Amino acid sequence: MKSFGRLPVWSRRAALALGLAALAVVCAASGVKAQSAAGQTPPPQQTPAATPAAQPQPESMLTAKSPMTIYLNVIKPEKAADFEAAMAKIKEALAKTDKEDLKKLADGWQVFKVTETVGTPNVIYLWVANPAVVGSVYDPGKIIYSVFEQKEADEIFNKLKDSYVQLNRWSLEKVLEMKAGG
Repeated sequence: MKSFGRLPVWSRRAALALGLAALAVVCAASGVKAQSAAGQTPPPQQTPAATPAAQPQPESMLTAKSPMTIYLNVIKPEKAADFEAAMAKIKEALAKTDKEDLKKLADGWQVFKVTETVGTPNVIYLWVANPAVVGSVYDPGKIIYSVFEQKEADEIFNKLKDSYVQLNRWSLEKVLEMKAGG
């Protein structure tokens, strides 16, 4: 376990558990139709016409529903560098934006790469929002298009969209703390 460096045992175990959970989801979801980022985040100029007020708007898969939310990003191996570059641009955009609702997203948002997987050729990244801004949408398209010029935003968004195999959201509820007294 040298790859975990000097992390405490509980951190190594948590990372291992997250990796195993990610693998389980990938294996279990192999028969499920993949959802790409394109289906989640249309650029502003492609937003569909407003739905009549009587019909509720569908909730975005990118909406945080619990104080700890994890997004599983399954990425094509040949597009992993594009995904990481897009995430770096999203970080840059969050630092530049003057919109407070977007700035708050950065506070608890971390990106992890699963370094060991079994049974999948894909690369798995986890977005861990802890604490998540419950009810907020962790939408890369919204972030990119709010900061960058249209041409650059299109380039970043298209690379990100083309990198996806699948995207899932996990809303977590703490059931038990295993430490003494928890």
